[in-house]
Amino acid sequence: MVYIEADMSLISGVDLTYRQINAAKTKVDHLSMSMGGGLPLAGARFTNEGLDVCFTVSYTSRMRLLSTLLSALNRSARPRVLSVLNGSRGGYIDGHDLGLAKNWSIWGLVNHTTLFTSLAFDGIATESPKLTLIRNASGIVESDNPRRRRALVGVPYLRRIYIGVARLIYKLMRFFIGM
Repeated sequence: MVYIEADMSLISGVDLTYRQINAAKTKVDHLSMSMGGGLPLAGARFTNEGLDVCFTVSYTSRMRLLSTLLSALNRSARPRVLSVLNGSRGGYIDGHDLGLAKNWSIWGLVNHTTLFTSLAFDGIATESPKLTLIRNASGIVESDNPRRRRALVGVPYLRRIYIGVARLIYKLMRFFIGM
Protein backbone atom coordinates (compact mmCIF):
# COMPACT_ATOMS: atom_id res chain seq x y z
CA MET A 1 0.00 0.00 0.00
CA VAL A 2 1.21 3.47 -0.86
CA TYR A 3 -0.20 6.50 0.93
CA ILE A 4 0.66 9.84 -0.57
CA GLU A 5 -0.44 13.20 0.74
CA ALA A 6 -0.06 16.11 -1.65
CA ASP A 7 -1.41 19.55 -2.47
CA MET A 8 -4.11 18.52 -4.93
CA SER A 9 -5.15 22.10 -5.58
CA LEU A 10 -2.14 22.32 -7.88
CA ILE A 11 -1.87 20.35 -11.11
CA SER A 12 1.87 20.13 -10.40
CA GLY A 13 0.96 18.40 -7.10
CA VAL A 14 -1.17 15.88 -8.99
CA ASP A 15 1.65 15.21 -11.44
CA LEU A 16 4.10 14.73 -8.56
CA THR A 17 1.68 12.28 -6.93
CA TYR A 18 1.37 10.33 -10.17
CA ARG A 19 5.15 10.13 -10.53
CA GLN A 20 5.50 8.88 -6.93
CA ILE A 21 2.84 6.20 -7.42
CA ASN A 22 4.25 5.20 -10.80
CA ALA A 23 7.76 4.86 -9.34
CA ALA A 24 6.53 2.70 -6.45
CA LYS A 25 4.00 0.44 -8.22
CA THR A 26 3.44 -1.08 -11.65
CA LYS A 27 -0.26 -1.66 -10.99
CA VAL A 28 -2.86 0.05 -8.84
CA ASP A 29 -5.63 -2.04 -7.28
CA HIS A 30 -7.50 0.67 -5.41
CA LEU A 31 -7.48 4.45 -5.74
CA SER A 32 -9.26 6.47 -3.05
CA MET A 33 -9.75 10.16 -3.70
CA SER A 34 -11.01 12.12 -0.74
CA MET A 35 -9.42 15.48 -1.36
CA GLY A 36 -11.93 17.58 0.48
CA GLY A 37 -11.39 21.22 1.07
CA GLY A 38 -14.59 22.24 2.79
CA LEU A 39 -17.03 24.82 1.57
CA PRO A 40 -15.38 27.98 0.26
CA LEU A 41 -17.44 30.29 2.46
CA ALA A 42 -15.25 33.30 1.68
CA GLY A 43 -15.73 32.91 -2.08
CA ALA A 44 -13.51 31.71 -4.88
CA ARG A 45 -9.76 31.45 -4.25
CA PHE A 46 -7.23 30.85 -6.98
CA THR A 47 -3.94 28.94 -6.99
CA ASN A 48 -0.72 30.30 -8.43
CA GLU A 49 -1.60 28.17 -11.47
CA GLY A 50 -4.70 30.34 -11.95
CA LEU A 51 -7.25 27.65 -11.03
CA ASP A 52 -10.10 27.87 -8.54
CA VAL A 53 -8.97 25.85 -5.49
CA CYS A 54 -12.27 24.09 -4.77
CA PHE A 55 -13.10 23.37 -8.41
CA THR A 56 -9.63 21.91 -8.88
CA VAL A 57 -9.71 19.81 -5.70
CA SER A 58 -13.25 18.59 -6.37
CA TYR A 59 -12.91 17.79 -10.06
CA THR A 60 -9.85 18.73 -12.11
CA SER A 61 -7.21 17.08 -9.89
CA ARG A 62 -9.25 13.93 -9.40
CA MET A 63 -9.75 13.40 -13.11
CA ARG A 64 -6.13 14.25 -13.89
CA LEU A 65 -4.90 11.70 -11.35
CA LEU A 66 -7.39 9.06 -12.47
CA SER A 67 -6.61 9.51 -16.15
CA THR A 68 -2.85 9.31 -15.58
CA LEU A 69 -3.26 6.15 -13.48
CA LEU A 70 -5.66 4.38 -15.88
CA SER A 71 -3.01 2.11 -17.38
CA ALA A 72 -1.76 1.08 -13.90
CA LEU A 73 -5.36 0.49 -12.77
CA ASN A 74 -6.10 -1.61 -15.84
CA ARG A 75 -3.13 -3.87 -14.98
CA SER A 76 -4.94 -4.93 -11.80
CA ALA A 77 -7.24 -7.98 -11.70
CA ARG A 78 -9.99 -6.00 -9.91
CA PRO A 79 -9.28 -2.26 -10.09
CA ARG A 80 -11.45 0.01 -7.96
CA VAL A 81 -11.73 3.77 -7.70
CA LEU A 82 -13.54 5.55 -4.87
CA SER A 83 -14.22 9.25 -5.11
CA VAL A 84 -15.77 10.80 -2.00
CA LEU A 85 -17.13 14.03 -3.35
CA ASN A 86 -19.78 16.61 -2.60
CA GLY A 87 -22.64 16.18 -0.19
CA SER A 88 -25.21 16.10 -2.97
CA ARG A 89 -26.10 14.28 -6.14
CA GLY A 90 -25.66 17.36 -8.35
CA GLY A 91 -28.22 19.55 -10.03
CA TYR A 92 -28.62 22.33 -12.58
CA ILE A 93 -25.48 23.55 -14.31
CA ASP A 94 -25.00 26.62 -16.47
CA GLY A 95 -24.01 25.33 -19.91
CA HIS A 96 -22.81 28.80 -20.88
CA ASP A 97 -20.48 29.11 -17.87
CA LEU A 98 -18.99 25.65 -17.34
CA GLY A 99 -15.93 26.98 -15.52
CA LEU A 100 -18.05 29.29 -13.33
CA ALA A 101 -16.03 32.33 -14.45
CA LYS A 102 -19.12 34.59 -14.63
CA ASN A 103 -21.47 33.18 -11.99
CA TRP A 104 -19.40 31.53 -9.29
CA SER A 105 -21.34 30.24 -6.27
CA ILE A 106 -20.99 27.42 -3.77
CA TRP A 107 -24.02 25.58 -5.17
CA GLY A 108 -22.83 26.13 -8.72
CA LEU A 109 -19.48 24.66 -7.74
CA VAL A 110 -21.14 21.63 -6.11
CA ASN A 111 -23.50 21.04 -9.03
CA HIS A 112 -20.84 21.46 -11.72
CA THR A 113 -18.15 19.29 -10.10
CA THR A 114 -20.65 16.58 -9.14
CA LEU A 115 -22.13 16.34 -12.62
CA PHE A 116 -18.74 16.58 -14.32
CA THR A 117 -17.44 13.71 -12.18
CA SER A 118 -20.46 11.56 -12.98
CA LEU A 119 -20.04 12.22 -16.71
CA ALA A 120 -16.29 11.57 -16.57
CA PHE A 121 -16.86 8.30 -14.69
CA ASP A 122 -19.40 7.25 -17.35
CA GLY A 123 -16.85 7.90 -20.09
CA ILE A 124 -14.03 6.13 -18.24
CA ALA A 125 -16.29 3.14 -17.51
CA THR A 126 -16.94 2.80 -21.24
CA GLU A 127 -13.20 2.79 -22.00
CA SER A 128 -12.22 0.56 -19.04
CA PRO A 129 -15.11 -1.88 -18.45
CA LYS A 130 -13.36 -3.93 -15.72
CA LEU A 131 -12.74 -0.80 -13.63
CA THR A 132 -15.18 -0.31 -10.75
CA LEU A 133 -15.89 3.40 -10.24
CA ILE A 134 -17.72 4.60 -7.13
CA ARG A 135 -18.70 8.21 -6.49
CA ASN A 136 -19.92 8.59 -2.94
CA ALA A 137 -21.85 11.67 -1.84
CA SER A 138 -20.95 11.70 1.82
CA GLY A 139 -23.30 14.44 2.97
CA ILE A 140 -22.28 16.93 5.64
CA VAL A 141 -19.16 15.81 7.46
CA GLU A 142 -17.89 17.43 10.63
CA SER A 143 -14.35 18.55 10.06
CA ASP A 144 -11.73 20.63 11.77
CA ASN A 145 -10.61 21.85 8.36
CA PRO A 146 -8.60 25.02 8.96
CA ARG A 147 -10.01 26.72 5.85
CA ARG A 148 -13.38 26.90 7.58
CA ARG A 149 -11.87 28.58 10.59
CA ARG A 150 -9.71 31.19 8.93
CA ALA A 151 -10.68 34.81 9.30
CA LEU A 152 -12.96 36.17 6.62
CA VAL A 153 -10.61 38.97 5.66
CA GLY A 154 -11.82 41.07 2.76
CA VAL A 155 -15.33 39.60 2.80
CA PRO A 156 -18.14 42.17 2.69
CA TYR A 157 -19.99 42.77 5.95
CA LEU A 158 -23.37 41.32 4.81
CA ARG A 159 -21.69 38.18 3.57
CA ARG A 160 -20.00 37.74 6.98
CA ILE A 161 -23.42 37.94 8.62
CA TYR A 162 -24.82 35.41 6.14
CA ILE A 163 -21.92 33.03 6.81
CA GLY A 164 -22.36 33.42 10.57
CA VAL A 165 -26.09 32.67 10.32
CA ALA A 166 -25.41 29.66 8.07
CA ARG A 167 -22.91 28.30 10.60
CA LEU A 168 -25.39 28.81 13.44
CA ILE A 169 -28.16 27.01 11.52
CA TYR A 170 -25.79 24.14 10.79
CA LYS A 171 -24.83 23.84 14.47
CA LEU A 172 -28.50 23.92 15.52
CA MET A 173 -29.34 21.22 12.98
CA ARG A 174 -26.54 19.05 14.33
CA PHE A 175 -27.74 19.61 17.89
CA PHE A 176 -31.46 18.95 17.30
CA ILE A 177 -31.35 16.42 14.46
CA GLY A 178 -28.03 14.78 15.24
CA MET A 179 -26.53 15.16 11.77
